[in-house]
Amino acid sequence: MQLDAAHCTHFGLLHDKFIGSGRLRFDRTIVGGTLRFACGRRLGAKRRVFLRIHLRYARPERRGCRCHQYADLFCIGRRVTLSIQTANGAQVDLTLGSQDNGLAVQVQVSKGKLTDAERDALQKLAGGFQDAIDGLAAVPPRLNLGGLTQFDPALLSSVDLHASVPAGGSDKQTIDFHADSKQRTVSANGPSGAMKVSVDTSNSAILGSAAQQKQAIDRYLKQFDAAQNRGHGGASLMGMFKDAFREMNSNIGTQQQQQQQRAQNPSAIWLNKTDQSMLTGLADFSASVTQNADWSNPMRRDESDTFSYQTSQNSSVKGSGQLNRSITQDQQSHLSASYHESLLADVPLKLSTDRQSQNYYYRQIKDDASSHASIAYDKGALVSASLKQTASQSTRVRKYVMGNLEEDTTTPSQATLSRDFLDLLKPLQKKETSHAPDDMNTLQQALSTINNLVYLQADPAQLRSEGLT
Repeated sequence: MQLDAAHCTHFGLLHDKFIGSGRLRFDRTIVGGTLRFACGRRLGAKRRVFLRIHLRYARPERRGCRCHQYADLFCIGRRVTLSIQTANGAQVDLTLGSQDNGLAVQVQVSKGKLTDAERDALQKLAGGFQDAIDGLAAVPPRLNLGGLTQFDPALLSSVDLHASVPAGGSDKQTIDFHADSKQRTVSANGPSGAMKVSVDTSNSAILGSAAQQKQAIDRYLKQFDAAQNRGHGGASLMGMFKDAFREMNSNIGTQQQQQQQRAQNPSAIWLNKTDQSMLTGLADFSASVTQNADWSNPMRRDESDTFSYQTSQNSSVKGSGQLNRSITQDQQSHLSASYHESLLADVPLKLSTDRQSQNYYYRQIKDDASSHASIAYDKGALVSASLKQTASQSTRVRKYVMGNLEEDTTTPSQATLSRDFLDLLKPLQKKETSHAPDDMNTLQQALSTINNLVYLQADPAQLRSEGLT
């Protein structure tokens, strides 16, 4: 099923049309400057809608002949495709794009039929698709994919989205997203660079509360800001990277779901409050962002402006049972960057083949950070609880005056901090099951203090200062 509508350079001349065949039907109306799409099926005299999309457009008398928002997104061969696989094997594909004679919307159901419950699940997902389109239509494009991760895996087994959107001139930004019951992944490629975030949602035991997850996401976003500032990363690409990390790591599991899983599998190892305090509360992930290199100095082609950042978390829960368990969590990050900088902060750098322009610093940065948390029990007794963190930074600075190398210095910095929490935590173990307010407050304060320390610290000076407190 496909709807084609002739238009000028905007959607103002679209006319109402209702097209459909068989049981699935598709229609479109225009209400107050909004294109409203609905896809559903006939049930006698009634039609049950299972997907709605609203695309705003600018009326020609208000905006002339310039496309606006969604019109910009689809007016020159752009395309967004949403593919949904149901638990029963049916596949729903919805494509928004353009062709020579106007906007094309294609909806196809294959490999089976949709149940009423699956239609309801699709309708609930429509808001997430709407949010995704809103983000892609923004300038610059933003990733707003969180709504596409919120589906019942008992009804929908996977959700995929592919988009190709304008990125200035003839360049395009491609985005690919996938989510199922075990993983979430999003990647983007464009003229400024590439990024990817993958999250393993299969290990529910390590997940913390919603508050703990939010705190961990906020801490990581601050680390990304620090890496961007230190390595002079591009704002647009890093903004998309931060969006992706936040969206892929948010709303993973609830305490109610974890309790249900424990009830269904009583022999599985679960973590108590003390264990959770040693972890970030996030699902395991890997994330990377790489800016396309720029050779901005025509006199020195061996110098390039680069930015590359990677970070990850890996966790392990092992043991013969609840009384004999061990948990480890490793976090790591790596930053590699290089950039040119004017010798004078208030003088813009304009490098050319003229030696008069060759007055600058060329900085090269290589940073690494790691964190290893470990906690173990023997016959129900806590026997170890430790945290080891490392951070190293290397900054090489070359100073050029009139094209001549005047200085070449490398400044290394590193620190290691090891903490043993056993003496602090062991006396508190009896308070784990206590309902006395004083015991609960004492335990909570101690665990909150520990949890604030487990995150990566990329600055060696800061890590050294923490070791002195």
